[in-house]
Amino acid sequence: MKSTAVDLLVWFAPRPDCQLQIIDRLTMDPRTSDCPAQLRYVWQGKAKAGQQMVFTQLYYPHLPYRFRTSDNNPGTKVENRYDLQSAVGASGISVLRDDIEATILRLELAEDEIEWIVFNPRGELIKVDNVEITHPYAHIDNKANQNSSR
Repeated sequence: MKSTAVDLLVWFAPRPDCQLQIIDRLTMDPRTSDCPAQLRYVWQGKAKAGQQMVFTQLYYPHLPYRFRTSDNNPGTKVENRYDLQSAVGASGISVLRDDIEATILRLELAEDEIEWIVFNPRGELIKVDNVEITHPYAHIDNKANQNSSR
């Protein structure tokens, strides 16, 4: 059974006290050829008793992006574009809030399609793009003007 190739965007909400690490596992163990890279967002420090921390991640499966040139003449310079598609939407992810009480992410993974993801574990009133949310989790899609909450 054949399946379509799919890539996975792994995005971490930026934190000044964390560091992104990409580990080449293949150099340590040739058996890891199916998944040769390991991605980590590392925090180091001393946790205090009762301290709460938030580490927000987004996983976005998508079709692979391949830049196609319209000119195959030798010596032709290819213009690299930096847009939502070539960055696989990563440049369209914004953190509006990310703390213990709530996380609000604004996503523009395709042109003119804006979505918000809200994590509100305490169920407090949060306003996002003229929508009031008291649910613990919500997805707001402006394209279809949908608000799915749980």
